[in-house]
Amino acid sequence: MRTFRGVITALSRGRGKVLEKIAKKKGEGGSTDLFGCNVTVTNTGAREGTEVVQLYLRHDAASVTRPVRELKRFARVTLKPGDSRTVRFTLGAEDMAFYDLDLRRVVEPGTITLFAGGSSAAALEAHLTVNGETRVLAPAPPRVH
Repeated sequence: MRTFRGVITALSRGRGKVLEKIAKKKGEGGSTDLFGCNVTVTNTGAREGTEVVQLYLRHDAASVTRPVRELKRFARVTLKPGDSRTVRFTLGAEDMAFYDLDLRRVVEPGTITLFAGGSSAAALEAHLTVNGETRVLAPAPPRVH
């Protein structure tokens, strides 16, 4: 019997926003935007317990079929009764990239939904919009005939 009840109470970036642009990192492939997202978990039970906070991502309209939810980050949190903790996850372009029909690793413009919770059935959701043109992170491999 599980007596610990972890409740994911918020998926936010602070000040009521979903994702926060926290850095612009220069690398070999140009600049990469990094985004932060906060998930707050509260122990509403009478005993100390542990919850695995999970962050999932879904591309709402990609050019190729994508999974309904992809696990991108997770963190194990142990809390005493009544305690809360905010877990911060950082996401970058590579987390939002996938292989297109030409086998290029790309980030496409469109809406991405983030889900947070203790399982893949996570109910808290937030939305991120990627603007601009399709960004190629890696070219297609050479074709061998």
